[in-house]
Amino acid sequence: MVEQTIIVCKQCGEAKPATDENYRRYYAGRKGRYKVCKTCESINARYRYLLTKSTPTEAEATEKDKITALYNLLKLRGLRVPRFGEGRTTDSTETVDKLLGKNEAIVDSMARVKDLPVTKEEPTEVPEELQSWLTCDLSGKDPEQLLNEVYDDLRDKYVAEYKTILEKVLTRFYDYEDEQLNGSE
Repeated sequence: MVEQTIIVCKQCGEAKPATDENYRRYYAGRKGRYKVCKTCESINARYRYLLTKSTPTEAEATEKDKITALYNLLKLRGLRVPRFGEGRTTDSTETVDKLLGKNEAIVDSMARVKDLPVTKEEPTEVPEELQSWLTCDLSGKDPEQLLNEVYDDLRDKYVAEYKTILEKVLTRFYDYEDEQLNGSE
């Protein structure tokens, strides 16, 4: 059984098989394929063409507006869109309508689940650096430095995998700061 490679388009976010039908190959003997699917490339080419039209027809103006709306939805999803419009010479309205519908639904569902707690399990092994800040003696340390420097460095390194543990470290730093403030009164 031959396993087929899947590429997720960097523009529309759809996972498609890495075939000549879906993705262009790199030029000049370089191995691999471009990361934007042919469908998105054709929409980009059409949009670029529509931008060059000095007096577009009503249908072309509508098509340009739909593509702009699609780009805005893709940006909301965090996907990459062209920095300037690009397009193709055939009508892409049907394809754009299809992608608009999909992306509107995705953005709506993202908005609904945005505030739900993340249930992803964190790794069971905690890095030594994080563990040490949960257990070390904080006496004599500057609370401001702990919060503004130490915690920021830890967050930058570990936020993706160790969110819960980082929250515990932050809580510990805040508790220590409160102790220092209450102790000095």
